[in-house]
Amino acid sequence: MNTYKIVILGSSGSGKTTLLASMYYRLSIQSVDTGFFLRVSPEQGYILNSRYQQMVVNRRWPEATPLREASTWDFTCMIPGKNSHVYSALQFSYLDYAGERLMYPPGHDLNIAFEDSLKDADALLGLIDGRKMLSLMQNEPTSDRSVDLDLSNMLPLMQMSQSPVHFVITKWDLLQDKYSLGEVRDRLLKLAEFQEFVRNHIRRFTVRLIPVSAVGLGFAKLQSDGFMRKVPGAHIQPFQVEVPLACVLPDQFQAQIARLKEKEAMRRGKSISSAPNLTIWDLLGTGIGNVIRTMRGFLLGKYQFEDAQLAKLIQFVELGARTKGEDIAKEVENLRFEQTSSLESVRDERTALAHIITSFLYLVSKLELDFPESNLSKFR
Repeated sequence: MNTYKIVILGSSGSGKTTLLASMYYRLSIQSVDTGFFLRVSPEQGYILNSRYQQMVVNRRWPEATPLREASTWDFTCMIPGKNSHVYSALQFSYLDYAGERLMYPPGHDLNIAFEDSLKDADALLGLIDGRKMLSLMQNEPTSDRSVDLDLSNMLPLMQMSQSPVHFVITKWDLLQDKYSLGEVRDRLLKLAEFQEFVRNHIRRFTVRLIPVSAVGLGFAKLQSDGFMRKVPGAHIQPFQVEVPLACVLPDQFQAQIARLKEKEAMRRGKSISSAPNLTIWDLLGTGIGNVIRTMRGFLLGKYQFEDAQLAKLIQFVELGARTKGEDIAKEVENLRFEQTSSLESVRDERTALAHIITSFLYLVSKLELDFPESNLSKFR
């Protein structure tokens, strides 16, 4: 079973631990929207459920991760089949480091293993604290400094990775009634370091800006003293906490296609930078069979899939990147139908994998329909 590695970066208090606990709560039971559920070891399940209970029942936010501690959380995506069996499709391994590590420069003794894990990651999650983002949007006196400081600590480490990057805006419930994601994106792009990082990274990789809320709208309110207070009787309703996970495989596959295109372009004496809209079909011919054969010889083992699955991923990456407006809405509708149909066909691990790929593509398309500004790679 293939395992995809994700490294979470974020300052202390940005919500890394809360996000993981909420994601497990959201995905521990299969829903119509996701089409799969997550399984963890009994020990990790106990810890995550305890942290969730800490938020909901005891009305306390999880404590910060100790400086020298690094936690690895293994989530297996499970699909129930029509034959009363449950099948494992693939696994995600989240590596969560203490936010204080970001205060130490690259090369520091505390960060050597951390930096090695960044180089080996399939995706990076960079958490932007929604509370600080709200202060920045409202032009509070020290707001620019706090978000800017977090990013200045995070970005030098992130640029060491050759993987897609997902900037996750936590605590979106504080922002969603006041600002659009487009306004938040534009404000972030006024920060020089962020703008330069995005400009450089989107040349080869997808960069996303994903709003999430571990607790959902109306669960907690920001008080005048700057602290969050939970609303008595409110129910937790996590918002989009599953989306960063769903984006990992499609965005990493896009990176694999980009590498192949660059290799083929060089072999043919062409320049990708001078022709950014060059498709894989332009380089390898129009036949999907020829494209799949070439991809098979290029891809790493954990990105090797059956022909139909490869074809779906290739077409999604190459055609989906060019769809807009009504086309995206139609794509979301089609993928939702395919997701429902494929769930009815799950009978072994092969069909379980096919189903979860469709589920991921549906969730990514829905993100871009609901938040078209989320894909920073489309705003060159």
